Amino acid sequence: MCSNSINKSLKSIDFVDNVKPNIKTSTFEITFKPSAKVDFDQLKKKVEDAGFTVANFVAAINFNNIQAKTSQPVKVGDKTFYILNARDQNLNGNTEVRIVNKGFVSGKESKKITLATTSPARGVYNVTI
Repeated sequence: MCSNSINKSLKSIDFVDNVKPNIKTSTFEITFKPSAKVDFDQLKKKVEDAGFTVANFVAAINFNNIQAKTSQPVKVGDKTFYILNARDQNLNGNTEVRIVNKGFVSGKESKKITLATTSPARGVYNVTI
């Protein structure tokens, strides 16, 4: 039942192309419509509207030769990322990042993470690679 209500909720979002639930791992693989503007906050809200919380949010971001420095903002499209463990590296191509803002990880884990920005604006995300 949980999987079904979250699945229906996510599929109702206009930029979502497909949702593949994995019942064994309690995860969802979401693909987006080509050239769609993706809103991570809306995805989180839809899960919450279905009566559940997000405990782990991983996204594949296409970086285009971006120089990343720890806790320095990196702009990709309309989103700003603070890469908490960047180690001064060059990011190019699809890279999986884990969003660690409050509400995107468990409450217990959220308390352990030192964020670059504690109350980010919409479209600003603290991430780890």
